[in-house]
Amino acid sequence: MATTVDPAETAAVFRQAREQAGAFDIGADIGGVADAVLKFTKVEKFTTFLAEYVFSDGAIIVHFFPPLEAYETSLVTQQPRVSAEFLRSWKNKFPSVLSPTAENYFLATYPVLAATYVEEMTSWWMRVGGYGAFANVDADIMRFFETLDAALDA
Repeated sequence: MATTVDPAETAAVFRQAREQAGAFDIGADIGGVADAVLKFTKVEKFTTFLAEYVFSDGAIIVHFFPPLEAYETSLVTQQPRVSAEFLRSWKNKFPSVLSPTAENYFLATYPVLAATYVEEMTSWWMRVGGYGAFANVDADIMRFFETLDAALDA
């Protein structure tokens, strides 16, 4: 059974919390929630994909998106969407290149290296575990992106 959130009830809860705090606005990020949200670094310089990544708990998390050229405007919604032709390649070619390229670059396989397609985001998600606190994550992931971009272009 799905639960729906009543905005009036949510507002009442926040109002009551403010009153209990002495009428000070305590904000929605109480308890450090805002600090817990992962802050991804966007990468838009490659021709075969767009990406964003973050280093968290010893792992690099990456979302790969189709490049800007893959998007077209929907005739129905007037919103950008990935063309059907490109989507077929995105679901088939991309993982066939991503897998061996990542395995060779990071010298790892599952469970250290994992990837899956996220239908709702039209993106590929990848996790590279086992990164130490002293690794140069930004330089490493950019070199990997360069390697992947070249492999996808080949």
